[in-house]
Amino acid sequence: MRLNKRRVGRRSRILSGLTSCSALLGPYRHSPTAHILAPSREDPVKTRRRYVILTCMKPCGTLSAYARHIRKRETPCQPCKDANALRRKEYYAANASKIYEINRRWASKNPEKVKEYSRRMASKRKALKKNNGHIPYTDQQVFDTYGTDCHICKMPIDFSAPRQAYIASGWELGLQLDHLVPLSKGGSDTLENIRPSHALCNMKKRNL
Repeated sequence: MRLNKRRVGRRSRILSGLTSCSALLGPYRHSPTAHILAPSREDPVKTRRRYVILTCMKPCGTLSAYARHIRKRETPCQPCKDANALRRKEYYAANASKIYEINRRWASKNPEKVKEYSRRMASKRKALKKNNGHIPYTDQQVFDTYGTDCHICKMPIDFSAPRQAYIASGWELGLQLDHLVPLSKGGSDTLENIRPSHALCNMKKRNL
């Protein structure tokens, strides 16, 4: 077995307690916490490991701290959120054309998701504009809560039919999400105020 003389020699100096504080801390010796976690002669190797672990835990407001929150499945604090938002903003500014092309290709492959997102954002903007309240929800949450039948005529909804009116035959039985209390009359854009319905039934109901 071939030994690394440099590594063995350094380890022996550490264990003998002859290595200075600066040499033991290595690149971390200039840290403001170096004097707090200075190695002891009793167990310098263990002290160094503890020092390196604590030194790598950078304070909140940095990308490293934001990543640490995510790894621990914690909700990031506001300084860490701000640091991550700044990083994203800088990345998008530097790669605008690349991101646009990726989004364009995704949208061309997922037209239905794009339409669903557009409808959701339109309801959200309208609710926020009227201060009616908005809590995000998904189509699946609506189905799990209220079923897949039209809440007006109690008949099954055809999910293969287009959701946009007059775009193709059979649209009358397609899915639309109806606000029980219309947004124009103060209804909120929340799961409690949403029901599945046929497109034709929803159009006949209007703002009643």
